[in-house]
Amino acid sequence: MNPSFIPAADPLGIPAPAELLQVLLIATFAIHFAFLGAALGGALLVTLTGLIGRGNSLGRAAIAARILARPLPVVISFAITSGVAPLLFVQVLYGSFFYTSNVLMGFRWLALLLLLLVGFYGSYYMASRFKTRGMKPGQRILVAALVALAFGAIALTLVTNHLLSVHPSEWRDVQAGTMSAYSLPTLWPRWAHALVGTGVMGSMLLAHMSLRRAACADERAMSVARVGLVLAGLFGTAQILAGAHYLFALPEGFRVLLLSLQHPAAIAWGVAAFCAVLGSLLALVASSASSPRPLAWISTVLFSLTLVGMAWGREQLRLFHIESLIPADAWTHQPQVSPIVLFGVSTVAGIAALVWMIRVYMRSAPPAHD
Repeated sequence: MNPSFIPAADPLGIPAPAELLQVLLIATFAIHFAFLGAALGGALLVTLTGLIGRGNSLGRAAIAARILARPLPVVISFAITSGVAPLLFVQVLYGSFFYTSNVLMGFRWLALLLLLLVGFYGSYYMASRFKTRGMKPGQRILVAALVALAFGAIALTLVTNHLLSVHPSEWRDVQAGTMSAYSLPTLWPRWAHALVGTGVMGSMLLAHMSLRRAACADERAMSVARVGLVLAGLFGTAQILAGAHYLFALPEGFRVLLLSLQHPAAIAWGVAAFCAVLGSLLALVASSASSPRPLAWISTVLFSLTLVGMAWGREQLRLFHIESLIPADAWTHQPQVSPIVLFGVSTVAGIAALVWMIRVYMRSAPPAHD
């Protein structure tokens, strides 16, 4: 790769040590992906359960569709808001690569706004119609499928943009039109792995929403919660298999380092895989437990650690591709204490507000048969 093709780094440097910014990028990306995954996985499950339960409005599948449809607008709002921080950290650390891939993707990158509007307002429309039952089952399923397609396309666009940013050797061919951005190495295995992972998050959202309703002595909600836990276990198992497929699609040099435990990503993804296996097993065990709530929460924590491990490994893979192309002075530290302090205070306040809003929403959740 000719380094002259890569735009110059910001001469002002970065406002904090690169290591701190990378840690913040990993943490905020994991939070963002948790909400984005719950939104996409939830929409997929609403579509699936809607199809299964369309002939019986009082069956478990139909109840599951109603339970999942209502929180989707809230989850999507959190996904949008939490996506700002990792976007800013990527711009600070890898702006030269990130902005170039944006330009090369062109209208496909700009189409994110349209897809987001379709998914966001589609979820609001779907939730309101599930509440008033003002749509026929087939129409609800169609809207749910449209929301799922919108967020699936968003996920594909984000994965494509990321991969293009770490493969500058392909920029000239993509710009000339002799190569499609969608033919980048590992794109489809990586997207499939992420897509299956959203099923885990959507299933856990269903389980926790149902468990909250089951606390009001709603037996049908408890039955739906058990289904959600089974689905989480199955999706978790499928994600492990998809992860193995993705592993063997990685560049051979990086894969050898991983399998020989000679790279930090081996630790990150090893911990993630262990937590995914254990979380899936506990979700399946919880589905048949007399009181599934404690095991469901432990499973949720393990799946959260899986997300952090995957995000950490993702960052290590990015550095494997482009670290040698980053100029020595690109990450020159120009201390700017006040922005970092402001970010820290805002983050703590934002997390506190987020926890409070989730608690308020969960307490106000209506019965499953509404």
